[in-house]
Amino acid sequence: MTKQEFCNHYYKVFTEDGKVKPCGRNMCIQLIEICNEISAPPGREPLFYGDARTGMMQIDKIQKLMMYTELFG
Repeated sequence: MTKQEFCNHYYKVFTEDGKVKPCGRNMCIQLIEICNEISAPPGREPLFYGDARTGMMQIDKIQKLMMYTELFG
């Protein structure tokens, strides 16, 4: 998963101003899984971005990851 793919998926779940879109639970689950994949160095546990079983997101952490990705690529 590339950071560009993360950004594309992020905007399927969030609006430009950070509000959650009515996109469905599966899109949220996919975003949580992508966050886990791109944020954890090999051999380390990722931060908790949400529950990948229920789709309940840690919105603030996901948005911070997006800001970091946009700033530092």
